[in-house]
Amino acid sequence: MSGPTRLSVVRTGNRSRVHRTTGHLTARIMEQDTHGARVGLLATQALLLAGDDVRVEVDVAPGAWLDIVETTGTVAYEGEVPSSWVIEATVGDEALLTWAGKPFVVSDGIATRAGQTGGDLNIPERDGRHRAGAGGAPRSVQADP
Repeated sequence: MSGPTRLSVVRTGNRSRVHRTTGHLTARIMEQDTHGARVGLLATQALLLAGDDVRVEVDVAPGAWLDIVETTGTVAYEGEVPSSWVIEATVGDEALLTWAGKPFVVSDGIATRAGQTGGDLNIPERDGRHRAGAGGAPRSVQADP
């Protein structure tokens, strides 16, 4: 079991300060200036397996910006226990959070939940695709607003 991936960015005088905590995902800084940063998300293990609870907690301080880039798509694999992928974000006044997501692919028989919480988010809806196999359609895929 892995804890949440945490990302936060704060404006500073010379260079923004980015704090990262690795969970199921890790972040690598791709670009940075005094107001914010672009980071790439990378999986630290195979995802999304039965029982995985992937959580990404994001905090963008007032006046800062954070651009998150998923480097690969995600495949949710079949299993007996449901899995989840949840983004929780706090965006300060005059701050900006953008998220360049990749496809979210579900395999046959999957029970998973994907969602996001927080205000003033610019995170595109995940592109849910079905991966065909012997088992038919997904059991359930829930997308929270």
